[in-house]
Amino acid sequence: MNEFEAYNRYLPKDAVVYDIGAHIGLMSQHFLDLGAKKVLAFEPSENNFKEIEKRFGSDERVKIFKVGLHEKHYECITPFKDCRASYGEIMDKEQHISYAILPEMVSLLNLEPPSFVKMDIEGMEAIVLKTCKFLFTGPRPIFFVEIHAKPKECQIQTYKDNPHFLWPDEGGFNFNDFKKYDYVMVEQIGQFTSQEVDYTPKPSEHKSVLFIPK
Repeated sequence: MNEFEAYNRYLPKDAVVYDIGAHIGLMSQHFLDLGAKKVLAFEPSENNFKEIEKRFGSDERVKIFKVGLHEKHYECITPFKDCRASYGEIMDKEQHISYAILPEMVSLLNLEPPSFVKMDIEGMEAIVLKTCKFLFTGPRPIFFVEIHAKPKECQIQTYKDNPHFLWPDEGGFNFNDFKKYDYVMVEQIGQFTSQEVDYTPKPSEHKSVLFIPK
């Protein structure tokens, strides 16, 4: 699925967007260009965060949070998948990362509920989605998820404090739970996937998927 086509077609009018894994803010800017009224950008990597700050300055339509999302709250020094190798930097270099739990942040900071969630976090989607029941049953946003499913026995880019994709039997999110909350999957623009299909990604699969509430 083409990411820009998905946003162009499915981003709600006057959307409140949670940009989870905002990187340097390119997609956050695209959401604003499409008419989003507010973007909440979550990015824990220091260099990426600085670029987002520089890009948006004092733009009141964008709130930036220097945190990664997880199912537990902690701080650590860890190799981190910040997608900066293409800039000629060291891949997965060690850095200080602060992790937070999304529903706790929303409650404590009184954050606006989203109508659209973009999640591109290099495999951590299988952890963070476990914390999203409050979204599935509450505001029921559309989810755009970049899935990075590792091979079953692969430990590449699996770090103690920044794991890669976790399968359900490893404690990761079961993508079939979207069915339980009356969401349907879209892998091709305009084509809803039958709920008879197993929503679990295949090993080594890297794909972009929409989950849309019925």
